[in-house]
Amino acid sequence: MQYLREDLLRIDECWIAARFDSLPHVVHILTSKDRDAAAQFLKEQSDIIEDVVDEVVHSYHSGFNRAIQNYSQILKLFSESTESISVLRVDLAEAKKRLSARNKQLHQLWYRSVTLRHIISLLDQIEDIAKVPARIEKLISEKQFYAAVQLHVQSVLMLERGLQNVRS
Repeated sequence: MQYLREDLLRIDECWIAARFDSLPHVVHILTSKDRDAAAQFLKEQSDIIEDVVDEVVHSYHSGFNRAIQNYSQILKLFSESTESISVLRVDLAEAKKRLSARNKQLHQLWYRSVTLRHIISLLDQIEDIAKVPARIEKLISEKQFYAAVQLHVQSVLMLERGLQNVRS
């Protein structure tokens, strides 16, 4: 990069201006006593500038090219994402519509499921209570009177609670 700086220092100030005006150079060449030397100087300045520009373009071309490709890819991905989001919104609206239509049916099925689970629980308790007399007789035959009385009391309490649940 040092040689580029040296080349830039050799360029005349008028060539560095943001807006180049060629008319003074043409007039200078045409009015000059040594037109060939003036034209040659102009050609050398032009060659130096071309060399510097070519070197800068060559140095930064691949990076700039990659940046443009990456930017293009990012834009493409954003476009695809936007399309996907649009499709997703439509699908979500459709799903919401379908679920709201079935919401009443789902609620009825859920309520029926809860009721059936409660009935199954009550039937299990009834089955357990139905086995109590045989268990009490067994405890009495084994002369475990206290355990038999406790089982009887627990069963009566369970029956009372169960009957209250059935009423409500």
